[in-house]
Amino acid sequence: MITDLTLHHPALGAVQLDTVIVTNSKILLLEVKNIHGMLELESTPARMAS
Repeated sequence: MITDLTLHHPALGAVQLDTVIVTNSKILLLEVKNIHGMLELESTPARMAS
């Protein structure tokens, strides 16, 4: 298990992952948010909005 992992990509910049769990057969990437209220999925552009 790896927590608070930051990856750097020259074209994309930095990406922060909350938790990465590596097993013999799977890699799980977890991003945890603490957001109050209702979230809606918008399709154009694809994003979550509150």
